[in-house]
Amino acid sequence: MSVILSGCCLIGVAQNSAVTNAILYHRDGDLIKAKQEIDGASQHEKTKANAKTWYYKGLIYQDIAMNQKAEVKAAAPEALQTSYESYNKAVELEQSKGEYSKMSSVKLQEIWGLFINKGFAEYEASNYKQAISSFEIAQKIKPADTLAYINAIYAAEQIQEMNVIKNSVVKLNSLNYKSPILYYYQITIENEIEKSPEKALATVKKGLVDFPNNKTLLELQKNLYLQTGKDSEAAASIENLIKNNPNDINLLNQLAVLYGKTDTDKALHTYGKVLSIEPNDLIANFNTAVIYYNTGKEKHQKLGTLSVGAYQKEGKVLEAEIDDLFKRSLDHAQKALAKAEEPSDKQQLDVLIKELNKSVKK
Repeated sequence: MSVILSGCCLIGVAQNSAVTNAILYHRDGDLIKAKQEIDGASQHEKTKANAKTWYYKGLIYQDIAMNQKAEVKAAAPEALQTSYESYNKAVELEQSKGEYSKMSSVKLQEIWGLFINKGFAEYEASNYKQAISSFEIAQKIKPADTLAYINAIYAAEQIQEMNVIKNSVVKLNSLNYKSPILYYYQITIENEIEKSPEKALATVKKGLVDFPNNKTLLELQKNLYLQTGKDSEAAASIENLIKNNPNDINLLNQLAVLYGKTDTDKALHTYGKVLSIEPNDLIANFNTAVIYYNTGKEKHQKLGTLSVGAYQKEGKVLEAEIDDLFKRSLDHAQKALAKAEEPSDKQQLDVLIKELNKSVKK
């Protein structure tokens, strides 16, 4: 029995010396040999339950991760991940009470920055899944820090990992983090994933309380009003946007389309603003041509209902108005056709132009 015990003691001493050797090799800068020694110690029954072993494994692998020599990096390609796991193991074994647990907790705060930088590098290299993983580890190290959640969202957006975005948004909200970009993602989730535009509208209104006149939020509000058929609210939202963007052709065209549902004069006036900025704009010319044509047709129908006496009084004037409207319509239709690319647009304009050519007085 004494011989067996003696043998056990020798094994124990040998494994403890592996930890010591790893420490000495690490101090001497020989990270590869230090890694070999600490790997053995972390797998042996006598030393794998010691926080000291895991602290030094974390330390050695952290230095490997930070080393610039190719042969050192090749010895442990996932060194930073191993370092993180090792420090966590030390904390777990001593339950935040012992010396090595406390030192490991400090080191975890250090490698948080390394995971953030790793995530940035992976993002720049378009390795978005790896970037998400790096940012998620950083989140575990510092769960109350917002940086890793925000950057996880940016990486997730590139590959449409909506669950990552949603989870990060939920966490940032719990941290009482406020920013227009957070509202943007929350609104996108509510509208596109949860299919709840009314909920998204409530969120955008809340966002505009925190960030009045934010262009991104105002654009989202406008789009949601359009999506939900709230034309008067959409028009008011667009008018507000135009105050700061008076030459925005897209906004002016959207506003003119809304006006056109109830007030063609206001629509024509707004399309006129577009055409003063861009005379060949397809949408403004197309819709102006349609308005003039429809107005001319309405007057033509009225002309057909006039009595002989009424025609003698106003018929010639009405005919002149109709001809002017059709000529204006033809001019805008031809300009629109010159810019049209979609086959359906070209077909509609061809039909309109042929009809107008029949109606316009030569």
